[in-house]
Amino acid sequence: MTTRGLSLVVSATWLITGCGFVPDGLCQSPSRLNGSGEAAPPFSVPMALEAQPGAQPKGAPHVPAQILRGMQTQPGMQPGVAFPTLPKVRPPGALPSVPSAPRIDRFNVPGRGSNRSSGMGELTKMESLKDVAPTFKRGGEGFSVDCDRINIGEAVVAKWNVTGADSLTLRLTGGTFISDVGKGAGVTVPRDRHFTVVVPQVVGPNVFTLTATNPHGSSSRSCEIMVLSAGQRKPLKGSSRAMTFLVTPDTIRRGETVRVYWNVLDADRVFLETDLTRKKDGTRDERDRVPPHGTMTFTPPESTDFFLFFNDSETISQAPEKEYAYNGLRRHVTVK
Repeated sequence: MTTRGLSLVVSATWLITGCGFVPDGLCQSPSRLNGSGEAAPPFSVPMALEAQPGAQPKGAPHVPAQILRGMQTQPGMQPGVAFPTLPKVRPPGALPSVPSAPRIDRFNVPGRGSNRSSGMGELTKMESLKDVAPTFKRGGEGFSVDCDRINIGEAVVAKWNVTGADSLTLRLTGGTFISDVGKGAGVTVPRDRHFTVVVPQVVGPNVFTLTATNPHGSSSRSCEIMVLSAGQRKPLKGSSRAMTFLVTPDTIRRGETVRVYWNVLDADRVFLETDLTRKKDGTRDERDRVPPHGTMTFTPPESTDFFLFFNDSETISQAPEKEYAYNGLRRHVTVK
């Protein structure tokens, strides 16, 4: 073998050693000896080159300068180091890495603060908050009255079911009315109310409109009633006279109040009683007598029944001291 061929073999062996593949004969096998007859000690090629870039390590096999210069200028080489940095080896079966898309932090929406510590419950709550106008429940429960034909001077109870409202306004087209929250052509209704007693002041068609408003818009519902002159409507009999008898809420804590609504047509005498005021002998107490329509608040000290008794004078005159002379309704309130 020529001198040039021997140099290439030694150079190739040295390159493999520097890249991490150490042949037995170069660093471990006693069959290859140095000039003194001892095994050549292993050495780190990168460490040997750190002292002087491009220089041959002392005691290392000779590598032609042109080979070093060629390796230092190849792509992927680190400056001053003769060997390229090995790429990371992917474990068998592992998927190739794909650049991830920018992460959108849905738990930290600008302007609403961070919900990260609250978990998915807060996320669901946050996503349910939509910037929309108030919404009325579908059908008659959205906005309605308890009677569509009344005589002048009689009342109707308006009721509604709307969500997302910051303010409620009740208006009458072309007329005025009296209610438990005010009077005129329009009144502002408290947000916590779902009922109001209304007495129209104009004979003829009356169109009531309830408008619910919040910062994102408004929604409206309307209903029409016919107000007749006195005595034009056919009188009602029996329990059908009671259009409305409500006690809300029906469950409270001790010290809280309830509101009672009632509206009775064609009755001469109306009484609103409770377990605490009702007489044991079944007769009516004049102190419990109320108008045919209205609303009152109570703070019951314990669970209580509310009673609404009503009838016409003719029926009452036949048995003035008997409870069965009155039609009666009962509503229960639970005090916890």
